[in-house]
Amino acid sequence: MEDYKTWAIKQLMEILKANDYLPIEVEMDGAISFDILARGNEESLILKIIYNVDTLRIDTASELQKISLNLDLVAVIIGFRSGSGDLEDNIMYFRHKVPIMTIATFKEYVKGNKPTMYSGPGGYYVHINGKKMQELRSRKGCSIGYISGKINISRRSVSLYETGNSTTLEVYNKLRNILGEDISQSIDLKDFQKESGNDFNDLWEPSEILKGIRNIMERFGMMTEFFKKLPFDALSEEHSDPIYIMGISDNNQFESKKITSIRNICNVLEKDPVLISTGSTSREVIGGCSVISLHELSQMESLDSFQKRINKIKERI
Repeated sequence: MEDYKTWAIKQLMEILKANDYLPIEVEMDGAISFDILARGNEESLILKIIYNVDTLRIDTASELQKISLNLDLVAVIIGFRSGSGDLEDNIMYFRHKVPIMTIATFKEYVKGNKPTMYSGPGGYYVHINGKKMQELRSRKGCSIGYISGKINISRRSVSLYETGNSTTLEVYNKLRNILGEDISQSIDLKDFQKESGNDFNDLWEPSEILKGIRNIMERFGMMTEFFKKLPFDALSEEHSDPIYIMGISDNNQFESKKITSIRNICNVLEKDPVLISTGSTSREVIGGCSVISLHELSQMESLDSFQKRINKIKERI
């Protein structure tokens, strides 16, 4: 719903600014994988607003996962409802391994009050602080056998909770009543995303031109990832450190909104924007972005020569 999205973006921008984030709204024609990018002191975020989270597509989830892993971002879907009804506050949801929150939950998240409860098959689950649970049990003189018998679960389950496993909300409440304190632990989304990885890398095949660019950058010792539903087309990184965010276009025909988005994204993430034209061009700068032709790129012998060329262009911006 467009009205919800417009309202949600306004709310989120205000929340982010109030919590010392540097946010930008990405405005592009057509469907793209995210709506807001925000740099924070401790973590940076990439947000997609979806009214009904059941409509989140696998290809969108894939691009969110891939960009978050490559640029060290935390990807979050901001949603309102699913097919089963309105989403609840203070609960983390997941779809295609992408975290989902309501605006109210997100507001608390950026304040540092991260959720401890999440929705899963069969109900709600709580992430357990295993070390605290073990300390409280020892302090109260409760054995693992006593705990397991008291709430009718196996001894192995109790041991697993003390290593940090999650449990159902029902079991958690029983554990809390016995131990007398909160033993929940906030969900670390950055760790979750690293552990989950990206299962959808091969959903589409890059064109021969993109493969050619990848081969050139590999010759320079750089890895290149391509994207289909982002404001930019590629990013290249050296030793797992992304350096260049790229737009790629035939014969220097770059859309103005795309150029603006690439430049703004690079400003927030402190990366270098590079536009690669597959045709010849006499222009070296467009909209604050360095421009280089594919032919010129192919003639370069090393990463050093590429970087010198880009730095020379940057001096003129």
